[in-house]
Amino acid sequence: MIQRIQTVYLLIAVLAMILPIFIPFAHLLNETTNDVIDINTFSAVNARGEVVEYMWPSFVLTIINILFTFVVILSFKKRIAQIRLATMDLLVYIGNCILTAVLAYLLSSNCEGYSFMATFVVTFPIFVIIAFFLAVRAIGADETLVRSADRLR
Repeated sequence: MIQRIQTVYLLIAVLAMILPIFIPFAHLLNETTNDVIDINTFSAVNARGEVVEYMWPSFVLTIINILFTFVVILSFKKRIAQIRLATMDLLVYIGNCILTAVLAYLLSSNCEGYSFMATFVVTFPIFVIIAFFLAVRAIGADETLVRSADRLR
């Protein structure tokens, strides 16, 4: 299970999903007051440590994605089902990214006088999508290898 390359790809995807919970993916900066609001997957926090707004839908979907990815990893005996689950997990993750972007946009539009600045964490969904794509390809390669071995018997 852990020695398969698709497990490594899926664990990289999980890591890239977990980090935006703790690291802000955007800042809202007010030029006049020098006030900064950090936005992560869980909440938006100002410089004084006060929570401006919780982003519960995004946080819950991220936790579901992480748990669902572990289900994909643990379903290694059924490769076709694993491919379908990984594809479904990827689609839910893309929906989660869209939801998070909409919530961040709504928050930035509600805060007048603040400018939106993205951080490097915004690129993490690209890593997740690539990792899922590589995992699905590796699972498919395993399935073709097993089927060819079954034909030889």
